[in-house]
Amino acid sequence: EWRGRVRRVRVMPFLDGVPCSIHGVVTGDGVAALRPVELLILRRVDRRGFVYSGVANTWDPPDWVREEMREAARRVGEVLRRRSGHRGPFSIDGVATLEGFRPTEINPRFSVGYGIQAATLPSLHGGFFVRALVEGDIDGPAQELEEAIVRAADESRAVRLGIPVEGAQEAKSATLSLVDGVIAEDPEGARVDLGPSPSGSFLFWGIGADSIPAGSLVAPIAGQLVDFVRERWGTPIPECTAAVDVHAPT
Repeated sequence: EWRGRVRRVRVMPFLDGVPCSIHGVVTGDGVAALRPVELLILRRVDRRGFVYSGVANTWDPPDWVREEMREAARRVGEVLRRRSGHRGPFSIDGVATLEGFRPTEINPRFSVGYGIQAATLPSLHGGFFVRALVEGDIDGPAQELEEAIVRAADESRAVRLGIPVEGAQEAKSATLSLVDGVIAEDPEGARVDLGPSPSGSFLFWGIGADSIPAGSLVAPIAGQLVDFVRERWGTPIPECTAAVDVHAPT
């Protein structure tokens, strides 16, 4: 299937656990390792495959997994700095399995997972800080940067729940809330919008992190949203399930 299309194909085994990422920022004097971010990756029911649904940092893995992830960021950041002179943010995507964090890819660039953490500090919001850091116009100490972002991101959680939808979709909207962990229509709830975007049809729910208990996963809520729009609006989104937190008490 791939012959003649690409020069290299990466094949990896399926990893059971919570899809997640860890971010770091390379400065001139070191690496700032940030906090874990949940990747809202749903599993298709009809066939093998996944549906990307955004990111959130309400989830808290066990402390030993958190520190394993942050140590991975420090080590990778030092390699990026030493080998290529990289400056600025990067991310390591992976899965938090029973055995610990297992990385799947490295992205040496600005990403939304970094963005939702940096946005907690007005001086770091947007791309201006990153551009200045990359150009060498500023060079904040890595340790101070790490402490400031991690503290702010731990105190101010965030959710970015958005799902791409195949085909041109008619614009629709509703207001939904979470009631005892279940989606319900609510005139006072957060707005859900389906419609065109620069990258195609898109479904977005502006639910706030204050509606989600700190420490919990958001992917199951994204799965509920998929079910709602498919059943209520006939939106062509496949039935999906969310990963289970393998570290949660049973």
